Amino acid sequence: MAFIDIKLPDIDGLALMDEINKSFHHMPCFIISGYFLSQEELNKLKERAGGKPVGIIPKPFQGKQIEEAIRQCQLSWSRSGRL
Repeated sequence: MAFIDIKLPDIDGLALMDEINKSFHHMPCFIISGYFLSQEELNKLKERAGGKPVGIIPKPFQGKQIEEAIRQCQLSWSRSGRL
């Protein structure tokens, strides 16, 4: 699982997600952003993720949000037999 800030110094976070998708197409990605994303932008983001799990974690975030994201991935993986 990957937690990716949408704004990175050397690469765009979405470009990094694209690179992850090429090699690890089942890896869930969580986009971290301090910017408001419209429903249209969220839909484009999910489309860009190729149907794999993707989540948005708004900044500022708390550790509980990361823990919940991890827990949801674990549940999803255990249901699909990947764990």
